[in-house]
This record gives sequence, C-alpha cells and structure tokens, in this order.
Amino acid sequence: MTLTGRVRTVLTCGGEDFLGLTAEVFDGTGAVEVCWLGRRTVPGIDTGRCLRVTGRVGVRHGHKIMFNPRYELLDEQPRTAVEESRDRV
Repeated sequence: MTLTGRVRTVLTCGGEDFLGLTAEVFDGTGAVEVCWLGRRTVPGIDTGRCLRVTGRVGVRHGHKIMFNPRYELLDEQPRTAVEESRDRV
C-alpha cells in the first residue's frame, strides 16, 4: 500500500525490549500509524511534514500500522481524497 499524507504526530516509544519511532500519517480520509523499529529518529520525519510511505499494512490494537516502510519526503502539500473528488464534479 502507498499512502501520501501529512505527519500529525511523532513519538519515540520503547523500553527495555522495544525501541521505535512512530508517526501518524493522515491523508484526509484516515490515518495510518507508521513505525520504524530500532530507531530513535528518522531523517526528515517531523510533525507537519508531507510524505509518501509504502509498505505492508497490518492492524495493531484496532489501528492500521506499517512497520519499517519506504518513505519519500515531499515538498508540497498532498491533495486529499476529498479535494480530488471535488475536482471530478
């Protein structure tokens, strides 16, 4: 799955047995939690940043999640699905 959206939150989570950076990416219709295991930081991943992530989607605690996705930083605001459907009318 490929998702283009904006990062709403970035959190470092972990303890003795788990370490990871988690970001919530929102595309205007829904959000996917994106987690990079074993990382405290990921270059360019900041709140408000637009990006495209590609990876396998699973479900954890009732929320969609991608682990260690490929990502591309985007310079411009992505168009949401709602904006694209308005243009088709």
